[in-house]
Amino acid sequence: PTPTIAPEKPSIASLAGRIIFFLLVIVAGVVGFVLFKANPKFRSLIKGVLSSKIGPASPSATPSAQAPTPQVPAVQPVAKDPNLQEYYIKNQGADETKTGFWLELTGDTGKILGHYKGAEIKESFAQVKGAMKTENGKTFLEISEVIYEPPAA
Repeated sequence: PTPTIAPEKPSIASLAGRIIFFLLVIVAGVVGFVLFKANPKFRSLIKGVLSSKIGPASPSATPSAQAPTPQVPAVQPVAKDPNLQEYYIKNQGADETKTGFWLELTGDTGKILGHYKGAEIKESFAQVKGAMKTENGKTFLEISEVIYEPPAA
């Protein structure tokens, strides 16, 4: 005969510990549910924590316990022209006729070639207005207006 190990029966102490733990989890869940339904501050706190873990929080889901952000009077922006696009302008040199400059324009959608007839453009961020053209196999933005960003204060 070969010796076999008899299965151990769980002791009363470990069984009682498991039951107590299970009951504590149930009670905590019930208390949390009641607080969530009855208390709007607790509800917004939980929604804020969950939305920050899952994705961006909506303004209505921010915890009200957080200190409110002081309201600083903002400068009202001038009505933005829909034809203006913001780019970082980098000079690529004079064009073939020496009447304008080729520019590299880097914006939200990537880099494009630009052409400006007139004085040399400084390298910086600016609002640019113009129309897309294709000449001699080159597609570029023919720039009609450049508005430089004001210096940061």
